[in-house]
Amino acid sequence: MLVVCVYLLRVWLSKVEIIKIYMLVFCYFEQDLSTEKKHLQPIMSALILSELKITHKEHPI
Repeated sequence: MLVVCVYLLRVWLSKVEIIKIYMLVFCYFEQDLSTEKKHLQPIMSALILSELKITHKEHPI
């Protein structure tokens, strides 16, 4: 289900909007003090970095 939601977000939203959503989710987990945070933080960081690399390749400066 999560994979479907992420796919739909990628289709419907621009790259900048996707990065904003990732950042909101990342900040939410930053505030969470549970042990799950330790596992999700690197995943969210990797997703944000991968989106930035894709955007840079599509629109080089």
